[in-house]
Amino acid sequence: MQRIILHVFLSVFFFSVSSFQAMAQETTISTPGPQTITGVHTSITFAEGAGGTYTFNEVETDVLTVDAGVDILIELTGGNGKNTIGKITNNGTVFLKGNTFLPELDDQHVTNNAFLTDSTASIKVVNGVAPVISGLIEGSEVHNDSVATFAHVLVVGQQQLDPNIIQPIELPETLTLICQRKNILWWYDIDTLYIPVMNRIVSVEHEVKRAGQYRYRTIAEYENARTEIISNTAEVKMSYDVTLPEVEGVTTDPEAGTHIVPDGGNFKFYLSLDPKYSLSEPFVTTSKSDTLEVDWNGYYTLEAVTDSVTIFIDGIALDNPSSNTGIATDDLIIHGGQGQIEIYTPEATRLKILTFDGITRRNIRLTAGNHRIALPAGIYLLQTDRKTVKVVVK
Repeated sequence: MQRIILHVFLSVFFFSVSSFQAMAQETTISTPGPQTITGVHTSITFAEGAGGTYTFNEVETDVLTVDAGVDILIELTGGNGKNTIGKITNNGTVFLKGNTFLPELDDQHVTNNAFLTDSTASIKVVNGVAPVISGLIEGSEVHNDSVATFAHVLVVGQQQLDPNIIQPIELPETLTLICQRKNILWWYDIDTLYIPVMNRIVSVEHEVKRAGQYRYRTIAEYENARTEIISNTAEVKMSYDVTLPEVEGVTTDPEAGTHIVPDGGNFKFYLSLDPKYSLSEPFVTTSKSDTLEVDWNGYYTLEAVTDSVTIFIDGIALDNPSSNTGIATDDLIIHGGQGQIEIYTPEATRLKILTFDGITRRNIRLTAGNHRIALPAGIYLLQTDRKTVKVVVK
């Protein structure tokens, strides 16, 4: 019984190996596309007569060669990493697009002697007549700063092969870096840099104003050849302070204080009134002159934070405020107090608060009723739709 089982296993094993070897083949394509190529190959050569579009669907090949005079587009499908391409030698014009592919991980993987574009972001090192090495790319992290940076290092130009022979290093005639930012699923161009090439090592630092993922499309143009590849991705992180005030009679969730919000993120908070202030009508604004409205769940939301923001909560007063120390102006009552002013207005009005040297501190719309507004100590001019009143805050 044991011999029979072993015999069957070995038969299946050898059959599988022979089937795999039979599938692998040297493939030469000399007819125009569109064509779809699948399966395992020892080599794929695009020879004279080839041209147009070719789809690679789960292709595995040790060698890919494009002959001189051939102009093709290869679209890789089946999913990222589902195609494996070994050594690439290009003597024609080739454009790679679609899913990423698995290349050989060595410095001699790609040789470009003509025109090569890789938009799949799979190739990082190119040799031949138009060499480029997409090297280190680093992101950064900043807080309360409207500008962040990321850096990229490139190596271009042909290497000195024999140290005993002095030869001029051939550098690209032009080097173009197109900065891209990822927006959910897609990359889009945000800036273009034209770099003067003085030596083989090129270092670039780029300033950006939004957090996210960034990369470069690198285009190196030589006298009779051109290489375009895409760098790795750099992560830029940015965050900002959002400050909730501490207001008498109000409890917030999260609590009053400074909170860190990532760039482009939302800040949501809940506001509840203490029992003695239950008749107040909160009026919530920001240092960016925005008015925040409460939603049906009772939350206020500051959307898409791209800078430091202070939130103001006004309109808070005791249910039965004393008015015997106020300044009455046509039924408008204003108190100057300790770190704040209290206002009673019988009707809705626009309120503008200015310092004595003319700087506007607040410009808000008040509903009819009682309001409390926090202010630093000083002398202020309060302008309503009817009157201008001077108030001292201690």
